Amino acid sequence: MLWGLVLVSLWAWPSAQAAGQDEDTSFDLLSLSNINRKTIGAKQFRGPDPVAPAFRFVRFDHLPPVGADALRRIAALSRRRDGFFLSAQLRQDRKTRGTLLALDGPGEAQRQFEIVSNGPADTLDLAYWADGARHVLSLEDVGLADSRWKNVTVQVAGETYSLYVGCDLIDSFALDEPFYEHLQPERSRMYVAKGAARDSHFRGLLQNVHLVFENSVEDVLSKKGCQQSQGAELNAISENTETLHLSPHVTTEYVGAGAAPRPPVCERSCEELGTMISELSGLHVLVNQLNENLKRVSNDNQFLWELVGGPPKTRNVSACWQDGRFFAENETWVVDSCTSCTCKKFKTICHQISCPPATCANPSFLEGECCPSCFHALDGEEGWSPWAEWTECSVTCGSGTQQRGRSCDVTSNTCLGPSIQTRACSLGKCDTRVRQDGGWSHWSPWSSCSATCGVGNITRIRLCNSPVPQMGGRSCKGSGRETKACQGVPCPVDGRWSPWSPWSACSVTCAGGIRERARVCNSPEPQHGGKACVGDVVERQMCNRRSCPVDGCLSNPCFPGAQCSSFPDGSWSCGSCPSGFLGNGTHCEDLDECALVPDVCFSTGKAPRCVNTQPGFHCLPCPPRYRGNQPVAVGLDAARTEKQVCEPENPCKDRTHRCHRHAECIYLGHFSDPMYKCECQTGYAGDGLICGEDSDLDGWPNLSLVCATNASYHCVKDNCPHLPNSGQEDFDKDGIGDACDDDDDNDGVTDEKDNCQLLFNPRQSDYDKDEVGDRCDNCPYVHNPAQIDTNGDGEGDACSVDIDGDDRTRTATRGDHCDNCPLVPTRPNGRDNDLCGTQDNCRLVFNPDQEDSDGGCPTTLDNRQRPNNAISETDFRKLPDGPPGPSKGTTRSNPRGSSRHPREELVQTAQSDHRIACFDEFGSVDFSGTFYVNTDRDDDYAGFVFGYQSSSRFYVVMWKQVTQTYWEDQPTRAYGYSGVSLKVVNSTTGTGEHLRNALWHTGNTEGQVRTLWHDPKNIGWKDYTAYRWHLTHRPRTGYIRVLVHEGKQVMADSGPVYDQTYAGGRLGLFVFSQEMVYFSDLKYECRDILQFISPSSFYIYYKYHF
Repeated sequence: MLWGLVLVSLWAWPSAQAAGQDEDTSFDLLSLSNINRKTIGAKQFRGPDPVAPAFRFVRFDHLPPVGADALRRIAALSRRRDGFFLSAQLRQDRKTRGTLLALDGPGEAQRQFEIVSNGPADTLDLAYWADGARHVLSLEDVGLADSRWKNVTVQVAGETYSLYVGCDLIDSFALDEPFYEHLQPERSRMYVAKGAARDSHFRGLLQNVHLVFENSVEDVLSKKGCQQSQGAELNAISENTETLHLSPHVTTEYVGAGAAPRPPVCERSCEELGTMISELSGLHVLVNQLNENLKRVSNDNQFLWELVGGPPKTRNVSACWQDGRFFAENETWVVDSCTSCTCKKFKTICHQISCPPATCANPSFLEGECCPSCFHALDGEEGWSPWAEWTECSVTCGSGTQQRGRSCDVTSNTCLGPSIQTRACSLGKCDTRVRQDGGWSHWSPWSSCSATCGVGNITRIRLCNSPVPQMGGRSCKGSGRETKACQGVPCPVDGRWSPWSPWSACSVTCAGGIRERARVCNSPEPQHGGKACVGDVVERQMCNRRSCPVDGCLSNPCFPGAQCSSFPDGSWSCGSCPSGFLGNGTHCEDLDECALVPDVCFSTGKAPRCVNTQPGFHCLPCPPRYRGNQPVAVGLDAARTEKQVCEPENPCKDRTHRCHRHAECIYLGHFSDPMYKCECQTGYAGDGLICGEDSDLDGWPNLSLVCATNASYHCVKDNCPHLPNSGQEDFDKDGIGDACDDDDDNDGVTDEKDNCQLLFNPRQSDYDKDEVGDRCDNCPYVHNPAQIDTNGDGEGDACSVDIDGDDRTRTATRGDHCDNCPLVPTRPNGRDNDLCGTQDNCRLVFNPDQEDSDGGCPTTLDNRQRPNNAISETDFRKLPDGPPGPSKGTTRSNPRGSSRHPREELVQTAQSDHRIACFDEFGSVDFSGTFYVNTDRDDDYAGFVFGYQSSSRFYVVMWKQVTQTYWEDQPTRAYGYSGVSLKVVNSTTGTGEHLRNALWHTGNTEGQVRTLWHDPKNIGWKDYTAYRWHLTHRPRTGYIRVLVHEGKQVMADSGPVYDQTYAGGRLGLFVFSQEMVYFSDLKYECRDILQFISPSSFYIYYKYHF
């Protein structure tokens, strides 16, 4: 009745609270969220409070949040009041997990805090975010998710997080941080019952969900109708209740302005009270026994009365007589405590009583009982150790508590009663006139270990009452409970068998044998006194019980290797012949795989290379200079699938060559000796077996190399390591090359001032004042600064009587005065300078051998390719120049060049219009060379030509240092961009202003020049820097590729470019308005030669040097 009144008062509290609370301190969250019977996803029910509606939510995506204005007031009050209290009536579905209250935002996926009732874990979780981390506090054993109505109060205030169900404190925890002081209401949303995920929505009924802001939890509970405890009850000692949590409002009743004086402490000690209780318990047992005996005597008397003088229906009932007593049918009685008798049809049947094992350490025998009994005293002291001493009082003033503990041997005792006792203590009244923060009491003694063996836990507690928080003081920080592991003796482990092993093979194949299997007691092994495995380790079984047959194969009737099969009647049969033989299994002959598969072994002639054996076959090793397998097998199938494969050796492919790591291995052919050659990579020089650094890319190393004996290529130190000079000229033999020696002839006059750089002439004599010294002047007494010598006889044209060398001297009717071409020898049909007679078969092309394989004048890819097979070197002293471009409008000198190393090097010493130096014609060709500008006073074009047909038809690779517009804008504007360009020239006007401007222009000019490729990086050449170019031209397919190296690195790469405008032609060098250009270490390889060499020569390459 009293509990019902309490519930009624609790249910009625919210209505009274709504009337009594201030508008600013209590917030009805359901009303503020506009949740009513019309809200989508909310169903209204009747709850404990008949005035307020209860709701169950089924569509959480439609739940509205708390209003923004109310949320701002809630956040402000949380900061001012140091937290909040959540009060609600709920009925949560059994074993579900649901969110009571949550605050989302400011972001979409951000949540500031949430309070979740975790039914499966039976906890109430508070999760909040602080300092970028998620914190979770859990109150345990809350019992909310049991489908029953609960009136809950959640305290999140000060430094305390606690739960009250009704008026009882369930659990409490200390808050690590006051997160409620940092709630952000802007762009945030507060929800009731809505979780962060689908499985965290609240499942059940909610009613009267309020956020309350009060000074203390006592104020909230008092408004719910909870009565505070009286002072006399607080001083009582509870020795049979294990107190783990004390409500803060209990301790505050000990002090206060109007507290009544406490009664005196009990004068009896706890031991005396315990003895008194034990005696009363024993007296209670004795009274109960006397009561039972009295009932039994009364029943016996009733039976005798009915048997002797009772009604007629009881006189014929069967009964038994024993020791002067009557016993009814099926009645059982005890004769001498250990013998039990039963009446069965007038017969007394007795048997001995069997006793169950005792369940306690010290069983006792009661009078009249056969079996020992475990008598547990009412005081519960059986099995407990003596109590420890009481701890000090938990407070220094006011009312506190003391605790003591004991341990129990649970192996043979049930140990009724608590392990920890708590009693009140008082040390005088505390001063309540000031604000006071809470302080922890002393730790209680450790509890007994939760396990008798192995690992368990021990626990101790403390209370926030030394002193208690008052006048708005903060609660204690930290945890009120501490648990740690305890270690007992190891628990016994009984042994268990492992799985059986597989059966062993039978000891015989017939007539009965034995097989066996085994197991081991190791899953697990017996430990710490555990029991061993029961059973056998080995199990045996009989096998192969059939009788043994007669084996006809014992006489080996089959060919060796053929399978013999016997039958029970003693007969036998042979299988097929083994591999490599033919027959019926009884008689087999060798199979000749070499004859049946003729190509099983590699063959280079008529000599057989397959050797037949009995059985099988094998191949001879691969011939010299071949590499491959050597099959050794048996049978036709192996002969057809395992054929010998011999491939020509290729040291470059299989990496057996001896080339240097900075050299390229070039395969020359299978029958060449050697089969490969080594060429040092760009940026290195040497014989290929040894390569050293080559800074100026002229083919000579920076340091001398120890090359192989009789090495024919450059291994001597470069005498000009930073200036390309592939000829290594050193006129004065001083170890410094002429290219970088400032006085080549050592006459004391520097080369810039010396009028004979290569002849010793310290006096600098110059009779004709033409700035050419007398020692090197081809006309020392005639002024001729150009030093022209048309016929190359060492005598200049200015003083020669026969300039052109046609043996026609200066006479009245003959000689240069009447020669229509005084500077060109023009015998009949001699316009081509090939010394041919009057019937020259190709008057415009030099061909002194007059060869004509197809009956016509040779073209670029006709007879001109074949005579070049004999060319191994080209001399620049016979190099013809292409026509220069015009210099109209400006003063431009004709090109001046010198051949320092006539076979490999050319130097352009003065500026000029575009100029081309051409020599032999080619089809498919690889052309490479070193390019170097030995000045910083010019920035124009230089490069090379290929496929040269005439001065208006050729390919050109030209390189500009800086972007520049040509200074003559007529006939067309020409823009030259820095970088490497590949162009094809097909001029309709020929040499002149149109072609000049078209060559300068980077782009296409109609009827003149078409740009096939321009380096998109627009990198210009640098002064005093060596570059190496590599050209690959295959006219048959139109394939063109240009590579430019700066040192060892590729600076520009055109990639594959295809153009078939010209099918080959001459190679040459190209300059356009650029001085001091060094072309050095020029090389080319004619690739079309392969089609004209006889088969016996195979892959022999010819290299040409300029």
